[in-house]
Amino acid sequence: MKWSSATTVSTLVVREATGATGRIGAWRVVNNDTGAVLKTGTGAGTISFPSTSLKKINFEITSSSATPRIAELETYK
Repeated sequence: MKWSSATTVSTLVVREATGATGRIGAWRVVNNDTGAVLKTGTGAGTISFPSTSLKKINFEITSSSATPRIAELETYK
């Protein structure tokens, strides 16, 4: 996700597409501005991390059981 100016976020919600539930294995959330890894984990759902001000955040899937399909990515302060 990308913004034109720095935005503070602390939560990312990942929703898989219908019929693709459970495909996401490992992932990491990265502050694209600095390259810092904000959180790592497995599976889709709600991901919380320390509040961070950034212009772009990356949700990187590092393993999956099949081709992952993301329906929605939401961010929250």
